[in-house]
Amino acid sequence: MNAAPSLPRFGRLLCIFAIVAAFAATSWGEGADKDSSKPSDTGAAKRNPLLDDEPLVGVFKGPTLVVQIRLAKDGSFEGSIQKGGATFPMKAKRAGTALAGAFSHGEDHFPFTATLEGNVLHFTTGDRLFKLQRDGAAAVVPMPDPVPSVPKPADPVKPSVPVAPDPQPTTPKPVPAPGSQALPPRAANDLNKAWAGFPSGAFVIMDDVSARADKLPVARRLKLVFMGVEDGKEIVQAMRSAGEEWETRKPIAWMGGSKSAADLGFIAGKTTSEVLEVAQEAVVCEVTEYSREEVKDGKSGISRIQIWRSKAVSLPPQTLMLPTDNLLLESGVVRVTNTGDIWFKRTIDFRLTLTKQSHRIGNQDIRYAVFRLTEASDTFEGKQFLQQERWISSDVPGGVVKIAQEKRTGEGAISSLVSSAVDIGIWKPAAAPSKDAK
Repeated sequence: MNAAPSLPRFGRLLCIFAIVAAFAATSWGEGADKDSSKPSDTGAAKRNPLLDDEPLVGVFKGPTLVVQIRLAKDGSFEGSIQKGGATFPMKAKRAGTALAGAFSHGEDHFPFTATLEGNVLHFTTGDRLFKLQRDGAAAVVPMPDPVPSVPKPADPVKPSVPVAPDPQPTTPKPVPAPGSQALPPRAANDLNKAWAGFPSGAFVIMDDVSARADKLPVARRLKLVFMGVEDGKEIVQAMRSAGEEWETRKPIAWMGGSKSAADLGFIAGKTTSEVLEVAQEAVVCEVTEYSREEVKDGKSGISRIQIWRSKAVSLPPQTLMLPTDNLLLESGVVRVTNTGDIWFKRTIDFRLTLTKQSHRIGNQDIRYAVFRLTEASDTFEGKQFLQQERWISSDVPGGVVKIAQEKRTGEGAISSLVSSAVDIGIWKPAAAPSKDAK
């Protein structure tokens, strides 16, 4: 029997988000819930005159939408969005190579993200992506988005498909952190480990942006450094950006709580063979059914899991968060579904949608695959709908390239979260000066 969680966890995130959430609860997270649209106690920053050529500043037009972006006095961005005869004021902050912000409609606020590809602005809000041409620039035919459309699940909550920011921004790429060097190819390792196979000191820098409909986004930059394996657990140290310095936290175990379905008490049922279509390719899978009785407040119910495994696919391990457990997904897993109604009524579908994708992080080219997660649930807090994209790669320490998710409630409230890897390498901290040095 599982211990009751303090609150249902609707976000099915990788362990990196669990780490981010844990840090947000410490002094690193102080002020995260404050209204970032209010002036800081230290006063507004002076505007840097050398940033007037900021490429994201300008007027961008499409058939139905016009977005005007300008620099604010405090170094953030402001402007307006025009549709039809209506104008909506907006505010935004830089989130890595993108903008993340919110526009206002009366007393309501709606989040958006924007990335630039040449002279085309990719403006995303809710389930819509608008491609807008810079005013005065020659028109170009934009390439199709790398994310395919996903059919909407038949559940009582109206879904919204988030479109992740363009994976190939044309703005300058980040320079490796001081004291770092290029990451060598990953060595042979236990595929159920996210960091094993990388040398001690391997790191990934993540830009993390969270937003709610009623507030401007909160951005953080984290560096996660692999320290080695102790007692079978991968030890990772996290650092948070503080200007040119890094604030350091105590190293913690990575994915320490993730267990297989069998280790979580699920009983395996029948196994069948099925051909699953992934990126227009037929993948032969073995599908195993699992079930477990769960008890809560004297009532019992059955939680059911189906796992699709394929020997033809090699992927880094992942964690899928269930209401009370962290389910470990080993290398060959290409799809997982979960249904249950004892903790709350839910339907979860997590599946591989794209393979053999290319991306550049820092100064290194990597290969990645994309998983799409949809979840519909009905809890004491009301109806919830979550949609998430995960980009995963064996070339990246920790396995995470990007996570982008959006959650909606039955009342229409929206929250979003985007975390992107912006640099990878080997961290070599500067040696302390010798005591004998003069």
